[in-house]
Amino acid sequence: MGRKPLHSCKTCGKTFTQRGHLLCHIRIHTGEKPYSCETCGKKFIQCNHLLRHMRTHTGEKPFSCKTCGKSFNQTEILNVHMKTHTYQKPCICSICGKEFKFHVDDMGHKKHKRYIIIKLLRRDTNKHKLLLYTLKK
Repeated sequence: MGRKPLHSCKTCGKTFTQRGHLLCHIRIHTGEKPYSCETCGKKFIQCNHLLRHMRTHTGEKPFSCKTCGKSFNQTEILNVHMKTHTYQKPCICSICGKEFKFHVDDMGHKKHKRYIIIKLLRRDTNKHKLLLYTLKK
């Protein structure tokens, strides 16, 4: 069984199992950024965010692709890169069903010729409504 959250944020109600995580979270609400980069002065809420940022100045890239050897400064970027070595295509165009490895490719694809997407603003609400029109050949 997992641990039950014991500490909750008085501002938004989010709960945490560790008090330290709550204290770090509270900085989101207060705007406190106690960690600053000595090179450029940029400030951060968490120490690990500062350490990750410092790699932009040092050029350190400690995360390497086991397939091609390319290096990255963040694990998140390595994980995105790893998709280039697989045949998995988890993003599917909702218009034509074409599959893509990345969501960005999917968004660019929606400009294809057979469809026009029109965005309408309803006067009675602030909501946008998307309409899809199919062009006849």
